[in-house]
Amino acid sequence: MVRIRVCWAAAALALAVPAGGMLAPVAHAEGLADEAARQLELAEADLDGGQYQRAADSAASAFRLDGTLHSALVVQGLAFRYLGRVEEAKALLTTYVTIRGTLPMDERVRPALLMLKLDEQLESGDFDPATALEAAREAVLELETTTARTYIEAIRGRDGVAPGLLREALELEAWSYWCDGNTDAARTCWRRLFAEYPEAAVDSELPPEPMAAMAEEQGIARSGATGKAAATASPPLPSPAEAPPPESVLLLGAGGAAAAIGFGIAGGSYGDGMELYPGLGESGASWDTTIDAYQNAWTAERVGVAVGATGAALVTAGLVRLLADQIAQKKAADAKRTAGSP
Repeated sequence: MVRIRVCWAAAALALAVPAGGMLAPVAHAEGLADEAARQLELAEADLDGGQYQRAADSAASAFRLDGTLHSALVVQGLAFRYLGRVEEAKALLTTYVTIRGTLPMDERVRPALLMLKLDEQLESGDFDPATALEAAREAVLELETTTARTYIEAIRGRDGVAPGLLREALELEAWSYWCDGNTDAARTCWRRLFAEYPEAAVDSELPPEPMAAMAEEQGIARSGATGKAAATASPPLPSPAEAPPPESVLLLGAGGAAAAIGFGIAGGSYGDGMELYPGLGESGASWDTTIDAYQNAWTAERVGVAVGATGAALVTAGLVRLLADQIAQKKAADAKRTAGSP
């Protein structure tokens, strides 16, 4: 009996060892993936904090631990770009694009590659002003305002640039200063914009505060004044009370009225029809008169339902538009806060 028990124990141990051996690599792989994710998180934090060499090292470590962590290539490439290692940055970001194929891309990659391309063109002295303006716009969106103004200066220093590009570059330069918190420099750019390009208009997509400042400078330029005191002579901006009501309010008002009228007609016509319905059992001239009135009530009820349904649809559209307006206002407020902070 002792010998049999020993044999069974040996067999159980023999079966358990392979199972444990299979679990060990899985646990090890999961541990590597967790460590890779942690390294990537550190790399992102260092990138945001301006610790570019540490960010590059952590990102490289993350990708070595987990080759499916494609974002590590992006972080390392961006870090190399800020470190001035242009060729390495371009190689990493290009590799990332190739690996991803048709999969969703990190939104930081395209502007980074565009600016790397323009930097190379600027070094050679041969660049496309339109590409430079696009790169400047991307730089401002990334809050790399100094880089954006470098590109704008390159556009301005090139001969034969189309006036439209120069005007857009001046508008973008003003916005870059506003994002830096340098409102005086932004106002100077806008004043120059309206002096050199009288046909230029105030950008209605700006947040309220810079849009108002831009409108004031337009008034200064048009009045021929050179100081901010002349801004009082410029036409005042329309007050909120003078502005047309928003589309959401119009939709809600029209929809509510149509729904009330339509369903009111439908309800009244239904009541009339129910009163006429018993008379349909009669015969002769009375039946003819009753059926005509009943059909008219039936038709009016259907028309009322259609009008009410249209009103309800307008109310729904108004609510959707109101939600969209609120989201847009929140984005504008966030942009205003971002623009107002140096």
